[in-house]
Amino acid sequence: GTNKSMWRFTTLFLSGGIANQTDQISDRYSADHKTHNFGFGLKFGKEYRKPFANNFELRYGADLSFRYSRSTTNSRTTDDLIVYHSSVEESREQMAPGVNLVFGVNYVIKKVFVIGAEILPGLKYTATTSTLKSYDTYTLQSEKKTKSSGFSIYGFSSNSIFYAVKITLAYRFK
Repeated sequence: GTNKSMWRFTTLFLSGGIANQTDQISDRYSADHKTHNFGFGLKFGKEYRKPFANNFELRYGADLSFRYSRSTTNSRTTDDLIVYHSSVEESREQMAPGVNLVFGVNYVIKKVFVIGAEILPGLKYTATTSTLKSYDTYTLQSEKKTKSSGFSIYGFSSNSIFYAVKITLAYRFK
């Protein structure tokens, strides 16, 4: 971009993990838990800058965002005496597109160093699908699916504005 306008990119971020846990409840009973999770997100937008005082710039613009996550937990209980297994599989998938407004200020030191702060009020829509399956010795006993969705507005209340403030320290190359 230029000193007056630039593109904003938040790099693609990835998260994920695998966790295994075994609980030996007694000599006969044990429980195994395996969790897998994965997620990614990205954000991009446009920012404009306008000088308004000596060494100060106003920053304004907007960002579009998208976040996706999925997690699965398998829990299996075993009774070694009667060769019995029961298990539960829980999975959750979530998608969240959103938009942020950008309002901020920069202080420019010697035309190359920039100290800035911005607030990012926004709106996000979240859609979640959850599935719970119960098995009894490898036979599916029940399956329950739930869906939920909703909008959230953030950045305007006294409780959440500090989570939406971004501080910038930058060097401008000539």
